[in-house]
Amino acid sequence: MVNAGVDKREKSLGEMILVILAFALLMATFIHYFFKNEDQINEAGFENLAANFASKIMLIRSQWLMDGRPDKVKIIELDVLTGKKKKHLVSVNKFGWVDNSLPALACQKIWQDVMAMPMRFVKQPISAIQLQHNSQGNKAVSKVEKQPTLCRFSIQSGHFFEYSAQNGKVNSGK
Repeated sequence: MVNAGVDKREKSLGEMILVILAFALLMATFIHYFFKNEDQINEAGFENLAANFASKIMLIRSQWLMDGRPDKVKIIELDVLTGKKKKHLVSVNKFGWVDNSLPALACQKIWQDVMAMPMRFVKQPISAIQLQHNSQGNKAVSKVEKQPTLCRFSIQSGHFFEYSAQNGKVNSGK
């Protein structure tokens, strides 16, 4: 009888060791495939962020059209932390696309107006660079008339998307 109790304990200990080994093997496999595909996961996530940016741009332009084409569009959003409604004004250009007249940090301001969140993606900073428009094919612009802003938002891995305030297009790339 005493022998049966020892056998049962040894059997359950052996089963537990097998379960732990199987779990460790599954975790090692998951970690291996995660790191092997990390770049693809980041790319898919950043493309999703670009799509979200584009949909918010379209939402703001739609609001601009409904409001009668003002210089600034009032956006009302629900703050998920406090549960209260937040209102903020978004500057748009004559075409109704999000833009601003800041000489410096224009793209950062556009990001904040559209996304209302810090410039971070999966613990990585998002850089915002204002690009120069290609003068080929564009009409000559007088010094009084400002060119619509062209921004590139990118992460460290090289993935980026560009936003043109001239036509509201959001293009992804690497």
